[in-house]
Amino acid sequence: MHYYRALHHNGFYRIFPPHVFGTPNRLHLGHNSYYIAGLTQDRIYLGNVTAPLRLFSVNFHLKDPQKVLLKLNQKDSIVHDALRVQVDFPFIYVHEQITPSLFYGNLSDSRLYAVKFPARRLPLLSLFPLSTHQYITRSYDSTLQSNVLNKISISPFTIKTNKKALQKQKDGFFSTDGMLVFDKPKARFVYVYYYRNQYLLCDTALNVLSVGNTIDTNSLAKIEISKIDSDQKTVISAPPLTVNKKICISANTLFIYSNLVTDNENRSVFKHQSVIDVYSLEENRYRYSFYIPDIEGKKVSSFQVDGTTLIVIQDRYLTTFSLNL
Repeated sequence: MHYYRALHHNGFYRIFPPHVFGTPNRLHLGHNSYYIAGLTQDRIYLGNVTAPLRLFSVNFHLKDPQKVLLKLNQKDSIVHDALRVQVDFPFIYVHEQITPSLFYGNLSDSRLYAVKFPARRLPLLSLFPLSTHQYITRSYDSTLQSNVLNKISISPFTIKTNKKALQKQKDGFFSTDGMLVFDKPKARFVYVYYYRNQYLLCDTALNVLSVGNTIDTNSLAKIEISKIDSDQKTVISAPPLTVNKKICISANTLFIYSNLVTDNENRSVFKHQSVIDVYSLEENRYRYSFYIPDIEGKKVSSFQVDGTTLIVIQDRYLTTFSLNL
């Protein structure tokens, strides 16, 4: 249902420069459960949703494979299947949003240590680290009935919340749902909504520096919701139209994997590609787009850009491309 809607005429256009990619390098991973956990100067680190404490890494030529077993000394109950790893050299961060729990360690010994919080539930729906003692998170505020942005500091323990940054529409949870990505060199982050054409550029004090729009026309989230009075819950009653699927940042540039076809694209071609839209954060504008071809019918599940290198996971394949842009 969503795919059909995504292929409708959507009232916007893309620019496709020629000769975007150099010759790709490709590695068969053996499993389709990997995601990109982080990059260092010379290595790509992959997490695995089915083996969350086992990291796999290769160099940028997809050679010299190495495995890292993370050592977790944790007596409390955690949901191992929900653990997600982020590598921010030289540190490793592992969190899960169900209990919720947060750990950090160093790649040099791969031992993880629990981050100690006061005895209350923490807002860890979505998280990225600023350092081992400061984190940006998204959480749901039941009083406001909306998602909010938080900055958690560990020592001393404080939570700073911006309750106005994420503007709700039909409801406060689904219409404000989105993705966080950190621009470390500039000490700022971007929040991109899943279901509408907007993103926020914020500093690490949670101030909104600018608001940008993606090129599509979906300013209102196309979500149908229902309330379950017995459980006092709000649920999606029909599949929503996802506008933005995945994001990353490199060199003042925001890359968004979009779900929508434009009026100047061939729909048959679009069905067999993943389209990436590129935005300048400095100028707050759209620049151009490029396609990542499907592999064996599989689309992009995880991607990162590092300077002129594009790193992509599609099902069981890890591919690197040089970007000629």
